[in-house]
Amino acid sequence: MQPRNLIVISGEELSGLRCAKQLLRHFPSEQVLQHTPLIHQVLGKEYLGIIYNSYQGFDPDFLAAAGGTLVAGGVLLLVTPPLDQWPGYADPFTERITKWSCPAKQMTGRFIKRFVTQLQGAGFVQFLKAENSTVVSLPIPDLLHRAEDFKTRDQQTVLLRLLAHVRYKKAAPVVVEADRGRGKSALLGMLVARLVPLFSGRIGVTAPRRKTAEVIFRHAGTRAPLDFWAADQLLRELPPLDLLLVDEAAALPAPVLAGLLDHYPNSVFSTTVHGYEGTGRGFALRFKQRLCQQYPGWQLMTLSQPVRYAENDRLENVLFDSLLLNALPVDSHYLDTVKLSECQFETLDRARLARDEALLREVFGLLVLAHYQTRPTDLRLLLDGVDISVSVMRWQGIVVATALSVREGGFDSALSRAIYYGLRRPRGHLAPQTLAVHAGIDIAPRLQTERIMRIVVHPALQRQGIARRLLRNMKQQCEQDSTVDYLSSSFAATAGLLAFWHKQGYSPVRLGFNRDASSGNPSVMVIQPLTAAGKVLFKRAQYQFQRLLPFLQAESLVDSGIPTLFSEWVGYTREVSGKVEVEALLNAQDYLDIHSFAWGRRGYESCLPALKKVTESVQKQPQQWCQIHSRQQLLLENKIIGQCAWSSVIERMGYSGKRQAIQKLREAIQEIVAIL
Repeated sequence: MQPRNLIVISGEELSGLRCAKQLLRHFPSEQVLQHTPLIHQVLGKEYLGIIYNSYQGFDPDFLAAAGGTLVAGGVLLLVTPPLDQWPGYADPFTERITKWSCPAKQMTGRFIKRFVTQLQGAGFVQFLKAENSTVVSLPIPDLLHRAEDFKTRDQQTVLLRLLAHVRYKKAAPVVVEADRGRGKSALLGMLVARLVPLFSGRIGVTAPRRKTAEVIFRHAGTRAPLDFWAADQLLRELPPLDLLLVDEAAALPAPVLAGLLDHYPNSVFSTTVHGYEGTGRGFALRFKQRLCQQYPGWQLMTLSQPVRYAENDRLENVLFDSLLLNALPVDSHYLDTVKLSECQFETLDRARLARDEALLREVFGLLVLAHYQTRPTDLRLLLDGVDISVSVMRWQGIVVATALSVREGGFDSALSRAIYYGLRRPRGHLAPQTLAVHAGIDIAPRLQTERIMRIVVHPALQRQGIARRLLRNMKQQCEQDSTVDYLSSSFAATAGLLAFWHKQGYSPVRLGFNRDASSGNPSVMVIQPLTAAGKVLFKRAQYQFQRLLPFLQAESLVDSGIPTLFSEWVGYTREVSGKVEVEALLNAQDYLDIHSFAWGRRGYESCLPALKKVTESVQKQPQQWCQIHSRQQLLLENKIIGQCAWSSVIERMGYSGKRQAIQKLREAIQEIVAIL
């Protein structure tokens, strides 16, 4: 196959785009990608040429996805600012990873500088200057090979193994692993097509979205007895299936995958090892552990040959290296003699980290294992994110654990008030805004926190106290910095994680109203106070958390389908925090919550304890209750006092939807406040 090519055209934007279009002027227009649509809009497609305009925002995730759609002989044209100026260019994309009050021009540009260095060291990359290059047309790639190469040797081998497994073996799952562009989805479609004359059972397919599965249906053919099911619908209805195909399994929530395994043991899970949406390494580590416990006879099958281009493709290699899609931590056999007493804490200089390729790969490789949806964008955040700290534990120079944290908060009084009332939402300050808007702590935005975003220990060294030592050293650093009022972290709640953070001195202060998209569990925020102001915040947050729990358990969490873990967690939290008495009369916090709901934009669930208290108080006073309009009384009785489901309230009151119902509820609370 012809090799794929990468040409960097640097200079003024319009000149660079004209140069790129001139180079591809003889290419069929429908096979040239000249804009940057959403990632899922390019998956499953093929292009002879791609023009990527980095002036409009350099999105590493999109570049990784688009690179897999380019066929053999194709060319990727990267239009950039002058290379010596590019790291300092105010890239619009950086708004996704920077914080409010930190404009894009404050970004360091380490990611771009490293990216350029990787391209310059690749050997095959061509560099043109837009203003003074002699532009000639590129030859159109030879496409004769493609019709047959869609069936690679890998696909044929794995297809035969899958057919034998489905037809002759006992029900047990199969996992098909591959990098992007190896034909996993096509393989599943081929399997269905060949099963049609041999297999009388019902076959179902699920994926993160319907569009993801289109390749399967295209290769399965029109006669295939194949139905698509959204994963949540599949678990809700549990249709009888003889074979289930799960495409891009790593993008589905872990509890969903567990449910699919429980109900459909005769299943095939395909997953991407490296890709724009995150690596499959972390997914594989966790999913395979469950498979070994539940189905010892499960099988792993691997595709390594690309279907659109040759093996060991030079463009794929440079994208993998520059975006660290292939990053891995140190191999376990180097860590056999590690002792906790010999591990050293260090806060890394990120400028040095960007220059030290081996160190960067160790750190990012650990982060990949910690969270299976780690993406190339996370590498840009690691190197360029504002107020990011990278802490590590090292043993003989090897990184055995790492944590990423970010400084948040410190707003002035006016902006803090606007945040509390839900009128402003400054980008990139998760903990202060969560505690203000959802936990009802008006002072939270004014205080500063060090929020721990990720923490991971090498899989070979877990449960040896390394994470505890890492967090203790991070705390000591923050205690020396008197501006940090409290430590915080937010994660999807599991029994193991809750127990871990509790042992480190953190307590839960907020529980999400819905399930986390990745894990299927509610998100929880834990904090540990450091200063006197932090202790005041902590006390108020615990009070709010305790009194909100019964309402969440009775209303929001029941509707969200939270597992039995939650009931265990309630008891655990009460044991830690102690019982909080609820005053019969309205207190200062109640008035804050009531006003912020009635005249601000704070959510109903966050303010529910105070709303219920004031409504019941007024209802018990006939002279006050009669001043409320009868229709508003009905609304208050149904939603706040009776805690009926939104759907029931909307139907009973004749509202157009939840938005109107909430607005009417705000107006009713305003009437209550007026008569107090």
